[in-house]
This record gives sequence, C-alpha cells and structure tokens, in this order.
Amino acid sequence: MKSRVLLLSAAALVAIGATAHAAPREVRDYLDRAGAAAARQVAQAGVDVGPGLDVKARVNSDGRLSSLRVVKSSGSLETDQKAVAALRRLKVSAPPNALLGADITVAVAKEPMLAAQNP
Repeated sequence: MKSRVLLLSAAALVAIGATAHAAPREVRDYLDRAGAAAARQVAQAGVDVGPGLDVKARVNSDGRLSSLRVVKSSGSLETDQKAVAALRRLKVSAPPNALLGADITVAVAKEPMLAAQNP
C-alpha cells in the first residue's frame, strides 16, 4: 500500500525533505494545494492544535479524506475532534492517480511544513 505523509500548519507551507523533491511534480503540486486547503479549513474552524496533532486518513477519488483517525493527540479530546471534523469537511480537487486510495497522515502543527514520503 502506498503511503504519503502530509505535514501542514495553519500558517504558511514550505516543502521540506529529500523525499518531497523525489515525488512526481503532480503529486507535489497536489500536496501543496491540499495542504494549503487543509490548513485553511482547520484555521477557519478556530482549532488551536497546541503542540500538534496527527490524523491518519485515506484520499478518495473525489478529493475528500475518509477513514480519519487520530494517531497522535493534541492533548485535548475536544481539539482533536474539532480538527478531525474540519478535515472531514475538506474537499480539494481529485488527487493524482499515485495518491488514489493512499493512506496519508495529516500532521497539523504550529510550525509550517509540508512533506511527502514514500513508505
């Protein structure tokens, strides 16, 4: 199963890591757009994740995330639930074929980062 890690914040996004540079351009472009949209969605929901929050999800062909579950809590059940609810409402453009059905980890943090990794 292909896996991608998406790290984002409610602030700016910056591509990091050697594996992000190895990803095909369409995957990087999609992750940039999806990361920015997810950051806006969480910020608009007024969610302050404190030290950070990791949510595992699956990318659907319609650009929605499904099967969301918290894998690293922010330390607050209420914050975790609000962030997951915000990400559940997220819809971006259809992902490239390389990401269809891929498991991803959405790591919402205060530090601005965006990276994609192969398993």
